[in-house]
Amino acid sequence: MEKWTLRWENYPGPDRLESIQGTSTIFFYVAESAVHLTLAAVERGLIAQGFTVEPLRDDHGIVESEPAWTAARGPDTVLYTPSFNDAVILRVSNESLSKRLERPLSESAAGDNRVANVEHGTRVFAIDGWEGEGTVRTGTLGPESNRLVPYKFYAFWQRDEVIAKALVNHVNLKLEQTGPSIEMFEVREEHRGRGLGRRLLERVEEDARHDGFACVRSTHDRSALGFWKHMGYELDLDEGRKELPWATMRTGEPLRTEG
Repeated sequence: MEKWTLRWENYPGPDRLESIQGTSTIFFYVAESAVHLTLAAVERGLIAQGFTVEPLRDDHGIVESEPAWTAARGPDTVLYTPSFNDAVILRVSNESLSKRLERPLSESAAGDNRVANVEHGTRVFAIDGWEGEGTVRTGTLGPESNRLVPYKFYAFWQRDEVIAKALVNHVNLKLEQTGPSIEMFEVREEHRGRGLGRRLLERVEEDARHDGFACVRSTHDRSALGFWKHMGYELDLDEGRKELPWATMRTGEPLRTEG
């Protein structure tokens, strides 16, 4: 029987995440004043590639009140719905299309603009010095107002039991800012104090950096403030923030694969 201190049942588990291998969510960070120009450039580019762009409709066929749209060309689709003011967020149906979009997005406006790309699906990872296997499942909760924003659920397994896990959202709803936000993080009590939490958090941070994000936020357990401080987080009330070594600017190059 798994014993956890935090109330994980109040948060989405991996079984609730709609995870389609190959799907990506692209975050394009641009000044709010340039959002409309950026979207117009994206639409023109898609149309030039043979996509049909139409207003997004709800389940009853009614056009959404917000300026949302979907683009389709055969099996390829791109979805945009306005979500948060700090980024243009696109859902892309396959990896190759996602990578073709990244470069023109990053070059579509002058200044310090960044592109982050979160790939959906499930993959495995190892943690040095620990017997067992980690899994991370990336997906969304489906038809909700922020349905384009994915979660990542990390679990480290040992002998068919989860002994550490983390839940990462890609928006901080309190701040209304996008980017990796660790909503839950815990190592089972009998495995604490041996470096597993540090290793798992380093994995979360490395994934965020590789996806193209510049920082990670945490909504941390106040009983573990020392852990978050030790890991380099600047703490403010119930939240923490850590700047990452400058994330690699996404240019459409293949991602590193995990074994």
